[in-house]
Amino acid sequence: MEDYKEYDEFKNIYGKNSSLTVWQIPAENRIKSKDSISVINDVGGHPIDFLMQEHFNNKDIKYIFVGLNPAKQSCDDCKTRVKGKCKGKTNNSNDDWSSFHSICTIKSQDYKLRYALLETPYWDSFITDLFYEPTRNSSELIPTQKQIEDGIMRIKKARTALGPNAEIIAIGKAVYSYLYDGLGKDIVLKEIPHFSNSIDIDWYRIMVLTQLGDYGVYDLKEDRRVK
Repeated sequence: MEDYKEYDEFKNIYGKNSSLTVWQIPAENRIKSKDSISVINDVGGHPIDFLMQEHFNNKDIKYIFVGLNPAKQSCDDCKTRVKGKCKGKTNNSNDDWSSFHSICTIKSQDYKLRYALLETPYWDSFITDLFYEPTRNSSELIPTQKQIEDGIMRIKKARTALGPNAEIIAIGKAVYSYLYDGLGKDIVLKEIPHFSNSIDIDWYRIMVLTQLGDYGVYDLKEDRRVK
C-alpha cells in the first residue's frame, strides 16, 4: 500500500510533464509517420502508467531524457495554418504521461524521437522537461534562478526515484548548459539535438546515435527503413 502512495506522489509531480520513450509502433511501411504517436493506454500490450509504475518499483531506468519546456499548443494555431480546417485532433496533454506523445498531427514532431530511439537501449527510458512553464516558442522562456534550481532538483529526484545510476541526456544545447552547471560531475550527462521541424527524420536518427556514441551499432532492420 505504501508503494502505491509513493507512486501516486511521484505521478502528481511528474505525470503532466513526463513520460517514457516508448510508443506504439506503426505498420512497417509507416514507421516514419506520425501514426499512433499519441497512444499511451496500449504500448506493447500495457498502458504507460503500468510501465512507469514497474520502473518506479524496480528503480531500473538507465537513461533520463530532458527537454527544455512544454510547448503551449493551441488548436487555433493549427486551424490558421490549414485555412480554418484542423486536420489533426485535440491535444491529449491533460492525460498523465502523455508528454512527448502529442496527438496533434499538424505540429507535433515527437515521431522523430520515436524513430531515432527505435530498437536501441534508449527505448523505454524516462523523459521529462527541465522547466514546466509552457511557451509557444522556447526562445520566449527566460527562467529565474529559482526555476532553474527547481528544475535541476526535479531531475535529481526523478533519478533517485527511477534509477539512481541513470545517465542524463539533454535534448538541445540550452538544456545541456543548464544541466552541466547544476547536476554536478558525479552524474553522466550527454546531449542530443532537438527534433525540430527542419531536421530530416533519417538524419535526426543518425545525429542522435552519433552523439550518444552508438551510430552503426543499432541499425534498424531492413524492413524498418521503408519510406
